[in-house]
Amino acid sequence: MLIKGGVCMKNRGFTLVELIAVVIILGILLAVGIPQYRRAIERARGAAAYSTLASIQSAEEVYRQEFDIYHSTPANIGVTVPPAARSGWAFTIDNTVANAFTATATRAATGPCGGNLITIDQAGTVAGNWEGCVNGL
Repeated sequence: MLIKGGVCMKNRGFTLVELIAVVIILGILLAVGIPQYRRAIERARGAAAYSTLASIQSAEEVYRQEFDIYHSTPANIGVTVPPAARSGWAFTIDNTVANAFTATATRAATGPCGGNLITIDQAGTVAGNWEGCVNGL
């Protein structure tokens, strides 16, 4: 408390110690929160890729019933595949084996999630990791 001209004046504002304490607390919260947020985002992107692969598998079965072959292009079987720049996944269909196909989603990002693969075949068998990154994100 300052006394100026016989009138008490209260200090206003934060002390440096209080400000540093707030910055430290925010730093701790961010250190915990940001990795959790990134994991949640990757799980959501992986689930979206899995959903697209399931749509491809279903559409391939419908296409095969009509034409007795599997097609190699998602657009030709009625599946809209999101662009890799937006979804982070590139989708391909391999139908080189007679009466079989494998649809693959490859994580297009660089870094810890780059190269992640999810596959589904004509029987609906799914392999790969769509719940996060192989490298531990």
